[in-house]
Amino acid sequence: MESSLGSLRQLEHHTGESVRLYPNRQSDDYPQHWHTSFEIIQPVENEYVVLVGEERHLLRPGDILLIPSGMVHEIFAPETGLRYIFMVEREEVCRLKGMSAILGSFYPSLLLTPEKDGWLHQAASGLMKRAAEEYGQGDCFAGEMMRLIMEEMLLLIGRRLVEQKSGNSAVRDPEQDRMARFLDVCGFIGDHCHEKLSLEDAARYAGYSKNHFARFFKELSGKSFYEYCLEQRMLLCEQLLADPALPVTEAALRAGFGSIATFNRIFRERKGMSPTQYRRIQLGNENQ
Repeated sequence: MESSLGSLRQLEHHTGESVRLYPNRQSDDYPQHWHTSFEIIQPVENEYVVLVGEERHLLRPGDILLIPSGMVHEIFAPETGLRYIFMVEREEVCRLKGMSAILGSFYPSLLLTPEKDGWLHQAASGLMKRAAEEYGQGDCFAGEMMRLIMEEMLLLIGRRLVEQKSGNSAVRDPEQDRMARFLDVCGFIGDHCHEKLSLEDAARYAGYSKNHFARFFKELSGKSFYEYCLEQRMLLCEQLLADPALPVTEAALRAGFGSIATFNRIFRERKGMSPTQYRRIQLGNENQ
């Protein structure tokens, strides 16, 4: 399915599976477009050029590029060659425990190469291969096996990103405890972002004073508590908007936005479109 908005295109494929694989040999280029899913690309034969925002990646066979949802990108394909393109639903990524705390580290994209990432690339590449083999099975278990394999890969990558945030892959115990507390409070915020959650509430849950918690959270997340809460509300609202039976106003209220005017303004600022336009694209019908 393809929907257009201005000069950009949103490409999405709906097959009822949260993880999908497209073995791709097409020589056609893909102009600027974006997805509501995470896209994972691995060339098998020949190189592949991908532009993500201002970043240009020349992918060699075996390299793995992760493009998070909502990122505008452009692809230039060679005349010949095979590459695997996995699409993972955003909700599948966000529901993994601890992942919401480090989603920002995937933006604008994340490249894994043998030289830079060593064992992590080797492990991720092996999991990509296993997922492709499951795709080839084509039986009733293949989709679920692919989902489990891709979850394992994302969790391995998430663990490495957490270690990098800690400044050392051989994390000292106090620092490991600190990071665990951070991930725990991120989960707490994600579970309660639709409520009237205050900085004091989150600080109390984490066992810190309000000021100490504010510094702690900004240091590890790179954003303020209120900005993170807003991001979580936006993610929840995007999921709610996927239900065509739910009015946009009700989706905003359920996501924790007390003012519809404020919600509409924030949504347009962050998505470049109104909630109604976003829903139409999600549902693949711009003219409804």
